[in-house]
Amino acid sequence: MSDYLAGTGGTSDHDRLAKVSTSGSAGLDPQDGLPRTGSGFPERGPHGSLLGDPPHPPERRGSGAGAVVNAVIGAMVLVLVAVGVVVFLKARDDDKEAAGGFTPEEFFGANGSRSIQDSTYEQLATDTLDCTAGAEPGLAPLLDESGCTGVIRAVSVDAGRRFVGTASVVRVADEARAEQLEADINAGRAGTDRVPFLLPPPGTGATYRPDPANLTIALATDRYLVVVEVARFDGSAAETGDEQAGTTARDLAFVPVDHILAEMLRA
Repeated sequence: MSDYLAGTGGTSDHDRLAKVSTSGSAGLDPQDGLPRTGSGFPERGPHGSLLGDPPHPPERRGSGAGAVVNAVIGAMVLVLVAVGVVVFLKARDDDKEAAGGFTPEEFFGANGSRSIQDSTYEQLATDTLDCTAGAEPGLAPLLDESGCTGVIRAVSVDAGRRFVGTASVVRVADEARAEQLEADINAGRAGTDRVPFLLPPPGTGATYRPDPANLTIALATDRYLVVVEVARFDGSAAETGDEQAGTTARDLAFVPVDHILAEMLRA
């Protein structure tokens, strides 16, 4: 199977998730949210009060043993809050894992017709594999190294019945290992082996032909690796550099990648 890097310069048409940060409101004092002093803003009097307001009395600080006790109690409260937050986050992650959210239905949706990136496809079937069954021989050791925990697949055909493609999602231990797995595959460590193609159901008219020239892509997103293989619908030999096959591969990858990004934003 030939690897395909969509677009130009070795980049994918599907942008990787950019981490978004928000900043405080411009022009507001971080102490109390009131406008900062300066041109066009009210002047402040002693202790941060606006002129015309009664001044805030200076804060009295404790001294001696009482101050030490208060400091110790404050530190203990902070520790307890921190521990509570950690426990809550772990419980949330455990609940999410136990809920079994890694399913074909979650990542690919229901079988049937759908529009993806202005093109129409029909999803024919889905399934779930363990990591042993979910890797061809050359890929198997790489999945072991990545801490693979499962594989899901969906097979689809385009509206023109030119191509049949399988999109697979491999779940691994963490984001770093997913990125390493992508790099290893694209560097040729798996040879031409990938996730096994999900054969289209009988009666659909699609015929899968194993062919090293079949177009494949591999893309790491969060703790997942999305792998797509596209072959000719009628089982004929793949054509190297077929742009429509590349478009089909990107479209089929779009569905699980979109789900993963949404999952990351909800976390």
